Amino acid sequence: MIMNVAVNLELEQPQSEYVLDAPYTWSYFEYQNPLLMSFVARLNGYQMPPISEAFTYCDLGCGNGVSVNLLASAFPQGHFYGIDFNREHIENAQRIADKSGLTNVTFIDASFEDYEKSDPPKFDYIAMHGIYSWVSEEIREQCRRLVDLTLKPGGLVYLCYNTQPGWSELIPLWKMMQAYSAHLPVDSLTKARIGLENLALLRDQGAQYFRETPAASRYLDRLLERNPHYVAHEFCNGVFEPQYFADVASDFAAFGLDYAGTMKVHRNNLDNTVSSRFRDHLEAAANPIDHESRVSFIRNEFFRRDLYVRDGIKAQDPAALIDDILIGSNVTDGKLNEELDLGRRKIDMSRSFMPVVQRLAASGEYTIGEIMGHQDLKDHNSEDIREALIDVLGGYQVQPIAEKVSTGELEPNATWKLNKAVNRVLMEERLLAEGKTYVESAVLGGALRLNFINGLLTLALEGRTLAEAIGHVKSSVREFDPATLERLAPTGDLDEWIDARARQFRKYKLPVLARYEIVCPV
Repeated sequence: MIMNVAVNLELEQPQSEYVLDAPYTWSYFEYQNPLLMSFVARLNGYQMPPISEAFTYCDLGCGNGVSVNLLASAFPQGHFYGIDFNREHIENAQRIADKSGLTNVTFIDASFEDYEKSDPPKFDYIAMHGIYSWVSEEIREQCRRLVDLTLKPGGLVYLCYNTQPGWSELIPLWKMMQAYSAHLPVDSLTKARIGLENLALLRDQGAQYFRETPAASRYLDRLLERNPHYVAHEFCNGVFEPQYFADVASDFAAFGLDYAGTMKVHRNNLDNTVSSRFRDHLEAAANPIDHESRVSFIRNEFFRRDLYVRDGIKAQDPAALIDDILIGSNVTDGKLNEELDLGRRKIDMSRSFMPVVQRLAASGEYTIGEIMGHQDLKDHNSEDIREALIDVLGGYQVQPIAEKVSTGELEPNATWKLNKAVNRVLMEERLLAEGKTYVESAVLGGALRLNFINGLLTLALEGRTLAEAIGHVKSSVREFDPATLERLAPTGDLDEWIDARARQFRKYKLPVLARYEIVCPV
């Protein structure tokens, strides 16, 4: 069993151009889920071992460890490592792990260069979220060396990064942010605020750059609404180098890694991403890297979530690789969309056999293969059903899950408890500060996001009936300071507002929390 201790390698910590004085956001990133990584690899024809088998996983640049800790709780058969050279990140991550009683995680305070020197173990999965285009080429090379050193044959790497050509007209935002604040003797959060204020002033006074670059104005609006910790890490680094897909893929190909698809499920179908008028241009590509590079250029992408595989084995019958994948809904309000938005394609879910496909897919009771052979779809071609299921998965309200869902009616007067300590610990520590929370489910094989009021009600269920939980939330909210209460954004009478939200919680959220064993009756 891996010891659950924070390891400090005590090697010299280099001066970094990366933001270290402000912790990153407390977020769970679903795209680095090993279950989803394995599914995408299978979807693109690569053989993968069952996720139920023992595996090792490493998050390079793990931040506050939210993803690592939630995934470690969801997958006890996995051994998880989180590496970060921001000591505050590692201390935060380790504290959550300790309070949650997790024994299959190790957090390490080290630079990538120092970690490489420490004889690290081998991994089946490696994730790099929000690192690669925010560090220098020297550190990117360290990342690649670590992958080469530690990734097992057949192993997968998730890599997200800012890309060209999409960022070409937005890079001036970073340059101006640096110009306004990089020289100031203030912390990164203050630098981010000063930079944004000046950029907004320029935009509002009619600066030619913003008038001629509408995308920059739209992106600035998004930044003004984002968590300042995110903005600091996005724009206050000394390095900001969006990458071309072809360069990244070629660099990893040198270490025997092949591009295995995108973690945005719908994007693995070219019909969803690129007009048919470009097909001749794409078919003329010299190789897969050239092909995907052309797709990226046509789409003017400015962010990618890519998957790579080392020495991957392609299946003779790739379509059948996903047939044993369990799937289920991740919708917390029970309301499935009436239309799937798949980019260039929109699918009316009321037509043909799609309502039946969606119902079976969302139930959490069947594998893809079982749905293809289901009695309710006996009059339809199995390949058509498989394609429809892939489309449903691309709509992001259905996903691969780890275990079949047990069904049953809720007990109206049940006393509830949170099934996983990590959910309680994260909510107790971060819910008031963040105004949102993530709750993990071993059945789902991942985590769900809850807004502030639903997080308060979920946490209050610990050892209480729903009625008692509602009363507890009412009492707690009355003690909130004005800033915290503003996060809740109540309207009208506070008690009536909470009662209305609690009715919605009882109807839509609680059944999902019980369904995925996030909460269970005492």
